[in-house]
Amino acid sequence: NVVLSLWSVDDTATALLMSRFYRNMLENEGDADGSKAEALGNARKWLRELSRADVVERAQELGLKIDSLPDGNQPFSHPKYWGAFILIGGIN
Repeated sequence: NVVLSLWSVDDTATALLMSRFYRNMLENEGDADGSKAEALGNARKWLRELSRADVVERAQELGLKIDSLPDGNQPFSHPKYWGAFILIGGIN
């Protein structure tokens, strides 16, 4: 399996999405209903709903430097920040 981006995506959005994707994978390990596709879908949903304050907090936890964020309370709600990521390969 490979998760890839179809276009260039903001570094902060990518780091947040991938950390959440892997967290989802670890939490669902051994769960017969948990799949990689589901973990990615949940991470994409999580990122688009993430508040500005939570973006800053999560970025600090990951040691990311944020130069600027898009406007709005949910800065990564636009599909250009999460829609590029796809999973290629088996479902589980």
